[in-house]
Amino acid sequence: MNRTFKVVGAGIAVAAAAMVPNVSPASAAGGGVSMGETSIDERPGGTPRCAEARSGAIITLHNDGTFQVGTSVPFVGATKATFTASRGFFFNPAGTFADGSCTMPLVVPGGLQVVEETSLLPGAPANVGDVSCSGTGGYSRQASNVYVVTTAVGASTCSVNGSPQTSTVLTFTGNQNPCLADFPVPDPCTVPNTELVGVYTQAP
Repeated sequence: MNRTFKVVGAGIAVAAAAMVPNVSPASAAGGGVSMGETSIDERPGGTPRCAEARSGAIITLHNDGTFQVGTSVPFVGATKATFTASRGFFFNPAGTFADGSCTMPLVVPGGLQVVEETSLLPGAPANVGDVSCSGTGGYSRQASNVYVVTTAVGASTCSVNGSPQTSTVLTFTGNQNPCLADFPVPDPCTVPNTELVGVYTQAP
């Protein structure tokens, strides 16, 4: 069964530096808004109190904002970030967990790729420049607060307008609530491209 979730607003502050050490100083900056969707393949036998998600869960985020390398001209426009979990995990309304009893909180490891795309916002201007980044990071939720943090280290893993970055940390935050498809009430997740709504920041 595929489970999706809705993010409904700006979320928690994330201590990114604690998760991604050895990041070089003053290499990049940027930020903007995000919206998208999360798809979780739940294993048979999962329960509402502690459901199990298979490896390969995907979070797709469509972003509008900026990316920049140092003092260079920033990329301005739309990007798509795709996070793929590299292990299975457990989840319930309280958060994401490593164990089947949902008692051990877990930052789910995975990889994230970012590339430019056409904006989903009506009337948005065309992109100025290009972005291509990839790196490892984590996805986590605590109650309704959700975040994705990734780092791309090395010139071969991230570039903005053709300029390589030695490092960058990308942080996506929001509030995450279950979709309501299993209940006899209107389901907010049926509205296209609004299952995830939040913000992103890019920092050295």
